[in-house]
Amino acid sequence: MKNIFVTIAVLFPISITFAKEDNKTRLNVLLITADDLNCNSVGAYGCEVQNITPNIDRLAHEGIQFMNAHVASAVSQPSRGALATGRYPHCSGIEGFYHAEKPQVEIVEVLKKAGYYCGIVGKLEHSSPTFTTPWDYRKDFLDLGMGRDARIYKREVDVMIENAKKEGKPFYLMVNSHDPHRPFYGSIEEQRMFEKKEIPQPSYIYTSDEVIVPGFLPDIAGVKDEIVQYFNSVKRLDDTVGVVLKALEDSGEKQNTIVIFLSDNGMSEPFSKTNCYYQSTRTPLIVYAPEQFVSKVIDTEHMISTVDFFPTIVDLLGLSVDADFDGTSFKPILEGKKQLYRTHVFTEFQSTSAKKTFIMRAVQGKRFAYIFNPWAIDSTMFQNEARGGMAFQAMKNNAIHDNKIKDRVMMHDYRCIEEFYDLEKDPNSLVNLISHPAYKDTILHYRTLLKEHMKITDDPAMKALENKDDKDFLRLFNKDRQEYVWKRHEKNKK
Repeated sequence: MKNIFVTIAVLFPISITFAKEDNKTRLNVLLITADDLNCNSVGAYGCEVQNITPNIDRLAHEGIQFMNAHVASAVSQPSRGALATGRYPHCSGIEGFYHAEKPQVEIVEVLKKAGYYCGIVGKLEHSSPTFTTPWDYRKDFLDLGMGRDARIYKREVDVMIENAKKEGKPFYLMVNSHDPHRPFYGSIEEQRMFEKKEIPQPSYIYTSDEVIVPGFLPDIAGVKDEIVQYFNSVKRLDDTVGVVLKALEDSGEKQNTIVIFLSDNGMSEPFSKTNCYYQSTRTPLIVYAPEQFVSKVIDTEHMISTVDFFPTIVDLLGLSVDADFDGTSFKPILEGKKQLYRTHVFTEFQSTSAKKTFIMRAVQGKRFAYIFNPWAIDSTMFQNEARGGMAFQAMKNNAIHDNKIKDRVMMHDYRCIEEFYDLEKDPNSLVNLISHPAYKDTILHYRTLLKEHMKITDDPAMKALENKDDKDFLRLFNKDRQEYVWKRHEKNKK
């Protein structure tokens, strides 16, 4: 495995050393995550829905707003696993909805050993790479108004910061909203989930006249109805972010705290979550840091992967950790310097929460994106949670009389083994250019980039890419991967 950040000595026990300036006030870390938030649903990232995310926007304007950041995998547990380990899902073993198969160097354990108070609210299982992740404080879904009550989040963050102060420790807090994950605000499914309990209200409720359907979806009835529900959930998320930031300000610790905001993946709609499209993995990464770092910057130059998160945090905190990271620290960018290490990001997908396996690998630059789908043979149909939603049902209904939507539904369900997009001309990834002669050399370059990455990271899907034209090989590969996922889930149960 290529180690970019440090040279590994031994993985266990974890060895931690401190920088010379350790006698100064040690920085806190507050990580805030959204659940299934599309990057372009944030005002600061170009959303045209009025006043949709004022609290997130304010954080963006105070800190550094990264315009080219991507999660390692566009589904919750693998995405969060990459944050916690600094490794790609196929390297950490957190490719699906299960924990790491072998011991990992994980951020909470490292920071605990360095003297940090570590607390988490929301998404506990998905954000803990092992069953024994040593959080000092934890509250989850049912304790947080189904992960959607801003008032409870405020109270819990107050408690965690106060606990850290009482123990005389700096803190690492991970605050995970369950918005705007399905079920969306105002849906029948949400009413069923809350039963007779009070449903937390967003501070403003949008109507269909006030929202805009993302360009990768058709603007038709049914789709728009569900998008209204989604944006009302986005509003409720922003309310939660607002009270969390208020708790930090009230504590008097803001000037000593690094604040990071991002989404774990794109929205739960067709062609976004549980895929490798641009809109699947692009995340609104915002970093607010104390005065010694740059602020009020919109960074359009650098590409960031979430495997860079862990090495960046330990670098910012002045720690040196023996760990086999796939990512590298982007602290130099926060100091106003250029960093030329990463010119592309690599993303992947393996399986859904229903244990359905659809192997995907992708490489994205600022302009182009190449996706490899070895599962897309023999009329295999793609299945995920969005496929059962109101929007996709509307697309299927309209496909009967609208050939453009029919083609889109067919592409969603069956794909192509290879996809290639010119994001400058087609930011919504609507036109697959894999057979376009004008892009032949660029496609070859991107395919080669992916092969090299797969070789360096010992990706089990590399052989599938090398044999992409051999359907018999791909059938056996897909069968093997599906059986692997089933076995991992069974192990996880035990």
